[in-house]
Amino acid sequence: MTHFDLRSDNLCLSAGGLKLVDWPAACLGNPQLDLGFWLPSLQSEGGPAPETILQDAPEIAAGVSGYFASRAGLPGVPDAPLVRRVQKEQLLASLPWTCRALGLRPPRV
Repeated sequence: MTHFDLRSDNLCLSAGGLKLVDWPAACLGNPQLDLGFWLPSLQSEGGPAPETILQDAPEIAAGVSGYFASRAGLPGVPDAPLVRRVQKEQLLASLPWTCRALGLRPPRV
């Protein structure tokens, strides 16, 4: 299974180990997508640049930043008021990653 929404607020560290929560988008798929979706979250919280962990994956970088770009500007979600802010933060980390992976000039922010 691919979680398809992996980020720090969907992880729970317990005495029994790491648990994934919030599975509504889970599906069969490429497990590198989970890693790709987690890395911008990790970077926005002070972690390393995504390509230091997931190297040579421009298709993952582009898919992740495209996902966040298509959602970050949508109207807010009343039941989840922080979703769009988090998506924008993840876009701000994933879009430069995509540019680096594809050899493009970095975006102007």
